[in-house]
Amino acid sequence: MQERTLPHSLEAEQSVIGSMFISKYAVNRAVEELYPEMFYLDSNAKIFEVLKELADDKKPIDIMTVTDKLESKKYLDKIGGIEYITAVVNSVPSAVNIDSYIEIVRDKSILRKLIDVSTQIATESYDAKESTNEILDEAEKKIFSVVKNRKGGEFKSISQVVNKAQMMLEDLAKNGGNIT
Repeated sequence: MQERTLPHSLEAEQSVIGSMFISKYAVNRAVEELYPEMFYLDSNAKIFEVLKELADDKKPIDIMTVTDKLESKKYLDKIGGIEYITAVVNSVPSAVNIDSYIEIVRDKSILRKLIDVSTQIATESYDAKESTNEILDEAEKKIFSVVKNRKGGEFKSISQVVNKAQMMLEDLAKNGGNIT
């Protein structure tokens, strides 16, 4: 019997990461929409984690800063070294399609979670250690936990949103950016 692999798109993952090196818009969109756990390949998850940390700390994102941060976390050798980072950066000519890349990564992550939850539900159903109603209630909760993460992740308080918007406006004003 042929073994199946979990849904993923390494190309989309690499395109998200590569786009983050090219565009601040791509950085903001990716950090807003994705989490390291959404990446299938551990190397890509580790690189994204570092990119997110640099963005959160308002540090520049380039090969040197990312390599340095990966090295300080002892990730550089685990991800394939600077050669892998360079290959990822060079594989993306433009960040214009970042939203599409993000959507692919997010959708594949949701499918993997759905497979995991479905497997748990099937196992619990075979074991039947609880009543049928309890198993159904638990299955419903698990499916709902996947569904609620489908669009944009977790809810944020209004103070978090306002603080983030204020910081972005201050950055734009400080850097002479146009405010719309």
